[in-house]
Amino acid sequence: MQLTRSQTSESTPLRQGIVSRILLPTAVILLALSIRLSFVLPSDFPLQDGGFFYRLIRDLQEAGFALPNFSSYNSAGIPFAYPPLGFYLAGLIDVLTPGSLFEVLRFLPLATSLGCVAAFYFLSRSMLASESQANFATLAFGLLPEPSRWLIMGGGLTRSLGFLFAILAIRQAYLLYTHRGKRHLVLTIAFAGCTVLSHPEMAYFAAYSIALVYLVCARDRAGLVKSVVAATGTLVVSAPWWATVIARHGLSAFQVLIDDGWTWHWGLVRLLLLQVTVEEFFEVLGALALLGLLACLANRRVFLPVWLLSIFVIQARGPFIKATVPLALLCGIGITDVLLPLLKGSLRVAPDEWRQARHAGALESGGTAHNRLPQVVLALIIIYATFSLVFTERALVTGLLVEERDAMHWVAENTAPSSRFLVVTSDRWGIDRTSEWFPALAERISIATPQGSEWLPNFSPRTHRANALQECAAKDAACLEEWAQEWEVTFTHVYVSKRSANSEVPADVDPCWRLRHSLLADPHYEMLYDNPGATVYRRVGASAATHLH
Repeated sequence: MQLTRSQTSESTPLRQGIVSRILLPTAVILLALSIRLSFVLPSDFPLQDGGFFYRLIRDLQEAGFALPNFSSYNSAGIPFAYPPLGFYLAGLIDVLTPGSLFEVLRFLPLATSLGCVAAFYFLSRSMLASESQANFATLAFGLLPEPSRWLIMGGGLTRSLGFLFAILAIRQAYLLYTHRGKRHLVLTIAFAGCTVLSHPEMAYFAAYSIALVYLVCARDRAGLVKSVVAATGTLVVSAPWWATVIARHGLSAFQVLIDDGWTWHWGLVRLLLLQVTVEEFFEVLGALALLGLLACLANRRVFLPVWLLSIFVIQARGPFIKATVPLALLCGIGITDVLLPLLKGSLRVAPDEWRQARHAGALESGGTAHNRLPQVVLALIIIYATFSLVFTERALVTGLLVEERDAMHWVAENTAPSSRFLVVTSDRWGIDRTSEWFPALAERISIATPQGSEWLPNFSPRTHRANALQECAAKDAACLEEWAQEWEVTFTHVYVSKRSANSEVPADVDPCWRLRHSLLADPHYEMLYDNPGATVYRRVGASAATHLH
């Protein structure tokens, strides 16, 4: 049936609402899902990191889901002080479903990372001026590299869960200060409490972000009272965890909040160099965010610029994931307030002969094409950003190869439990998946692995020690001896990986070949095992002898 004029006009707002509020956000989430699946599906193992979390979950399950005192990871005496919500969730899913815990660590971070995209959409709708801005901002958030990669890794189990609850908490706090409803107070407490129970860095991010929202939106007594109530409620919700940890280990268990292993000025330097979106090629989304930032400053809207600056100044470790929230919001503003008006207004600067010909009808089709310039430019931006995300940094977002897992299982079955390993990969500690997974799969001590030691004293020196060991990958066996003397450690075995997580190292290049050949020729070392993933050596004369079956 053909609609009348009145029926058509009445249905237009409804149709536009369905498109802008349902279809477009759904399309963005599906695009984000397809990109993330392109990383997850090729690997049959959790992406990149997660070995420490795998062991924590197993410790929790073995304790009957009562919070253990210590973790068994790397036999390092690490207090079980990590926020446990993600471990409980993964452990229960593992128990209640037929899949393995490795499958949970593959797909649960993927699911929660998509939840972050949905949560961000609702945040952007609350904070931005129009639905168009919210949709463009959500598209940018779904295409920014950091949440697309780091949240879907095995370690994304807690990163993505904490980020999800942090976004939800910030949105509810914003609504609390601008709408002042009791429901928003309750939800702020609930989401903030879950953030604290999920991830320490995300809890910190939520805390100072909400404080900034208060300073901008509600600098009055009523807002202060609600802030105090929200903070108190958050502490109450998370008390079963932090009170137990303090009772067992004291406040020193939370030294990770003081020493995060990064220098304070590192993030600020990256911001000043405009290296904030971590795009591999031209930072097209970063450029759009810069346009949005300039538009905000021109209109004296300082909240988003100050929020972005605060993240890089306050959180030097891993600021890029958190920064995607204000960056994506700025992208939405940059597109709607700067880019699209510029493109749509381009006809006004056309030559006189172009305008005359267009009015004469001679260039009607050209005018139509010109009116489509904004759509064409936006499509090209989306294609470019998607290409940049999908086809770069793939070496980083991969799982531990089956050959390396086989080598680690061999170590577990054929070496003495007292063996102490140097694990050499050439990768710096932040992306060294082999060193992190080794204690979990090989069940042997990896002396230099820093993961998990955030909850122990002297974390920064441990990261320096790990990076110093990896420099031996391009040297000879003497480097290992010198390293052991410098750091006053003893070792019995050396595990040398044949694959790097560093995207700058080609996949077919063995980054440790020089050290491998040196160990093979050195009479003080004996090769015990070799496969396409790794080589294992015994240090001749070491106190812990190798036990071969």
